[in-house]
Amino acid sequence: MAKKTHELALCGVLCALAVAFLWLSGVIPLSTYAWPILASATLLPAREECRKSYAWSCFAAAAVLGLLLCADKEAALVFCFLGYYPLVKPNLDAISSKALRLLAKLGLCAVSMGVMYALIIFVFKLPAVVQEISSALVRSDRCTAIRLLERQRRELLDKVHRTESRISCLDYLVHELKKDCFCCTEDKDGE
Repeated sequence: MAKKTHELALCGVLCALAVAFLWLSGVIPLSTYAWPILASATLLPAREECRKSYAWSCFAAAAVLGLLLCADKEAALVFCFLGYYPLVKPNLDAISSKALRLLAKLGLCAVSMGVMYALIIFVFKLPAVVQEISSALVRSDRCTAIRLLERQRRELLDKVHRTESRISCLDYLVHELKKDCFCCTEDKDGE
């Protein structure tokens, strides 16, 4: 019983540390890959000291919390798609052939990153923007890439403003309806 409690407490602390590292990726920019690597390193003690199910649960909890709390979603996704590497490394190291072992590690990384970036592009529906920006950067045309990014930012900001305007209209309508409503007088003071 004491060992189980010890393992559970250790995984909880390591999960919190991993989430803290992921959170730092939003605070300290230009570290999209460094913080997820540090976060995945927190799984090493869990792998060595705890059962496999606890170590995997620690990873899963840190991945979900990272996605929810981390400002840099790309860093959180890098952790989700590659953060489990310390947990599978012993299985990969068990492959006897060096060439096959290297191929398996590279394949795992390539497939994981490919799936991650495919999700980023297709879930967020930005393939045209990504293509335009990529082609501009390949041509070393930074000015065009900057213009495209600024246009995308303006479009997103316009959507935000339209939504804010709709919310303001709803707030005004609720306010006007509550003015003459006797059943809502209790709520007027509590707003």
